[in-house]
Amino acid sequence: MKKDLIVTSISSNYSWNDLKNWIHSLYKTTYKGDVLCVCYNYNGNEEILQKIKSYGIEIIIPNNTYTGDQCDQFIFNSGHINKSNSHIAVHNVRFFHTWQYLVESQLEYNRVINTDIRDIVFQYNPSEWLDKNFHGELLAPCEEITYTESWNYSNAVKSFGPYVHEYYLKSNFVCNAGTFAAKYETFKIVCLVNYLISCNTGINADQVGMNILFNSLKNVQLARMTDGWALQVAGVIQNVLNHTQIEDNKFYVKDKKEQFCIIHQYDRIPEFKKMIDNTYEK
Repeated sequence: MKKDLIVTSISSNYSWNDLKNWIHSLYKTTYKGDVLCVCYNYNGNEEILQKIKSYGIEIIIPNNTYTGDQCDQFIFNSGHINKSNSHIAVHNVRFFHTWQYLVESQLEYNRVINTDIRDIVFQYNPSEWLDKNFHGELLAPCEEITYTESWNYSNAVKSFGPYVHEYYLKSNFVCNAGTFAAKYETFKIVCLVNYLISCNTGINADQVGMNILFNSLKNVQLARMTDGWALQVAGVIQNVLNHTQIEDNKFYVKDKKEQFCIIHQYDRIPEFKKMIDNTYEK
């Protein structure tokens, strides 16, 4: 059977402290698939890259735009993004370079799991959760809020205007681009199309673009928090304890005896961050 692939991305403003919880937590699980890290604004000799590779993680350092122009400096600061450079904003362009790598490498995988890195830990093997629970082509990780919430409303309107928000997003759940998964061929399509619709918006439009796709494609499976795929802290930050209970430094689905597979955005709550830092220090 084909392996799964986990993909993440970093840029040179990240330190080892930003990566270690993700890496240590993953390698404490039984995950046996491949791992790819898309690395921006590096020359390849940096100590942090050597440390990442020592865990058996494949790295790539993109040096081109989608038009084929050479580029070795990509925008990672949201405050510096505008109409002229949003096509090289890391949040957006990571999806293009992931697609490019998969096409050019001609690798074949069963499924691909795309995650952020700085605010994520794995409590157990994500392939195990997918084996038991994933029956579609694309897994949309639900934050349990809708596009009427103020930040997401603003982001949607700035990205694609009021009509797309009103007629396409307003009544739907917000799902994020930081913990989604898909069958291999679907994943490649989603990465390319999401980049193409978000790359010239003038802001980080990756999440809104992904939600347009979540609401457009067939065989999309919504992963509610009660399903245990991921605890999305930011989406329900005011009432996060309505969705989880904590025992022995592990996060469980509320009123169930199963752990969340992924904890996302834990750094939004200082007590969560301290606990996770202590758990995955080594």
